[in-house]
This record gives sequence, C-alpha cells and structure tokens, in this order.
Amino acid sequence: MKNYKQNLISGTVLFVFAAVYFIMAFDISTFRGLGSTPLTAQFMPKFWGICLLILSALVIIRGARQYSAWKKSPAAEKKEQKDGKSWWYWNYAVVLSFVALALYVALLEPLGFIVATMLYVFFGILAITPPYKKKSYVLAAVIAVVTAVLLDYVFVVLLNVLLPQGLIGF
Repeated sequence: MKNYKQNLISGTVLFVFAAVYFIMAFDISTFRGLGSTPLTAQFMPKFWGICLLILSALVIIRGARQYSAWKKSPAAEKKEQKDGKSWWYWNYAVVLSFVALALYVALLEPLGFIVATMLYVFFGILAITPPYKKKSYVLAAVIAVVTAVLLDYVFVVLLNVLLPQGLIGF
C-alpha cells in the first residue's frame, strides 16, 4: 500500500500550491464600476483556491488513512512490492495531465478557447482512463465538444468574458 506516500506527498504539495494561489488571488485588482458586487475579478480565483485547498486536504486525509491501514497490515506492502509494475504504470495519468495542461496553456491563444478546450478535455479524459479499461474515444469526443461549447456559452454569453478566438475565429 505505498499509495499512502504518493497521496501524502502530492496532497501536501498541492495544499501548499493552493494556499499560495489563494493568497495571491487577493492581489488581483478589482474594478468597482457603478457599485459593489461580490463577483469581482477575485471571486473565481478565490473560489478555485478554496476548492483546491479542500481537495488537497482530502488527498492528505486519504493518505493518512491508507498509512494507518498499512501499519496494521505489513503483508500488504510486501505483496505490492512483488507486483512488478513500473513507475510509469502507476503515474502516467499524472504526467500526461500536466503535459496536457501545459499544451493547453500554450495552444490557447493560437487555437482559440473552444478548440483548445476540446483537445484538452479529450486528451485529459483519455489520460485518466485506467490502462485496464477500454478507452471510449467517441464518448471522450462528445464530452469534450459539449464541455467546450457549454463553457464558451457561459463565459461569452452569460458572463460577457472575452475568450481567445484563435486563428479559426471561434
């Protein structure tokens, strides 16, 4: 049960990142306009910072629970060491998720929000699908298209937020 180490380490790193992100959200300048509103430029970064803090705390708690279970059953650690799976087998989803996120950020301006988001969601779904399950490319494509179009509608139409158009124009 060495997953407790991964959960404790990744949860702690994510918690520190989320705390710094949340603190930095207070530095975003706000425009009051004609009156006071709770939905300033700081709202969403603070919201996502709180979400990241909660999720990272849950990962740390899961790691602590796994550690206590491992301490009660040392035979489980020996069995997992004999499993013979490589580091890539256990961590490919995390590595691919970070690569996909970096590519999403790099391609957001040239391709535009909708196309970049469709690609990011599509490859993100494929990356997090466990290797022992069959990948459903059609379902991933449908989810990617619906997500990108829905997010574009929410931001552009409902919230009047300008998003990158890209070379294609949408």
